[in-house]
Amino acid sequence: MKRLALILLVLLAGCGGQEPAAPMSADERAIRATLTEYVEAVRANDPAAVCRLTAREVLSEIAGFGTTCESVIGAEIAKRGPKFTLDTRAVAVQGDYAMTRGQAVDADGPRSGDQPLVRENGRWLLTTKAR
Repeated sequence: MKRLALILLVLLAGCGGQEPAAPMSADERAIRATLTEYVEAVRANDPAAVCRLTAREVLSEIAGFGTTCESVIGAEIAKRGPKFTLDTRAVAVQGDYAMTRGQAVDADGPRSGDQPLVRENGRWLLTTKAR
């Protein structure tokens, strides 16, 4: 159960949002689009939408605990609130893996963190494993 809590913490600590001044690669635009969708899903209290943005490896790990992504994510995103924001300061892409760095602000206030993503079938999805 401790691992499940860690998965949840990393998945919900993601960062995205503000546009940088430098030109973006197609990958960075796609990553930021995923994170924008994530913010919208959290604000709408839509766990199914968050789970659609979650990598297979995370979904499999959650299923291994005998539960569903929606049930794990649901209570947590409800706590984040409709004013949840993300501010991405950096995006680093290495092949099919990426890491964003920034700040999230939710009902508990601001927090910093990194959000790993993985490309699956051409889409960037949230994961918990940094590469």
